[in-house]
Amino acid sequence: MTHTAKTMQKEISNHRVRFSKWTCHFSKHRHFFVSYPKSGRTWVRFLVNAYKAKLFKIDVANVFKVERKLRLKHHVEWTHLSGHQKNAYYAMRPNNISILTKTPCVFMLRNFHATLASAWFQVTQRLGVSLDSKNSFLFGTEYGIMHIISFYNSWIEIQNDLTNVTYISYKRLKSDTRNEFVKILEALGLPLDETLINETLEMGSFENMKRLGASEDYAKTVLAPTDRTNPNSAKVRSGSAESFREVFTDEQINYINKSIERYFLGYSNPKFAECIEINV
Repeated sequence: MTHTAKTMQKEISNHRVRFSKWTCHFSKHRHFFVSYPKSGRTWVRFLVNAYKAKLFKIDVANVFKVERKLRLKHHVEWTHLSGHQKNAYYAMRPNNISILTKTPCVFMLRNFHATLASAWFQVTQRLGVSLDSKNSFLFGTEYGIMHIISFYNSWIEIQNDLTNVTYISYKRLKSDTRNEFVKILEALGLPLDETLINETLEMGSFENMKRLGASEDYAKTVLAPTDRTNPNSAKVRSGSAESFREVFTDEQINYINKSIERYFLGYSNPKFAECIEINV
């Protein structure tokens, strides 16, 4: 093993995550929702907020406004921890995570390949980051495969210290939306109402969210495209699990696979099987 590889392996094994947000509302009913960027969090966030608007009878044109109105009654901290795409993977250092040991937490899983494909459009089309090539994206420290592996390795380290974690799956949310959404509501301590669940799922369909994202009501939200003339700048863009094959070459996909096999601590853990399976 080269000196560089040894250094990288040491960095990956020794880091942990820290919060990218410290301002948590101290609601009696507070939960954390943790995910790597581009793992489907916005979809879940939309569904949960739409459901809470109906449940608590709050009339809003933009469901994200529910978060502020209910922050003292029921608060969800939607966070990427320090996995936000501003920090290089090796900059994720140990920090105080005691608040997670006392607060119910939901962690969302998504396939690494699909996540990276979605992140490519997020970084280049929505954030406007100028990159020389897809190789510079994949091999770099801020957005590529080592960044996502680093985030998940960090999570694997800290999960043993947590007593109340529910794992949800992007894949299951797409294939069995109702059951996975019910699981999310239960994990967030929200009462179940079948009528409201049906209405929420209809409202949160892929096509409807795409339409809402382009509407004036959501013009300044995370759902809005950054450029209305560029479909690739939309938050709700493709939703296809196989889109990574259209984004990356076979050689790049092979690099992703080898990096996962070599560095991902959850490689043999069935809990994280969805993250690494190639046929998604």
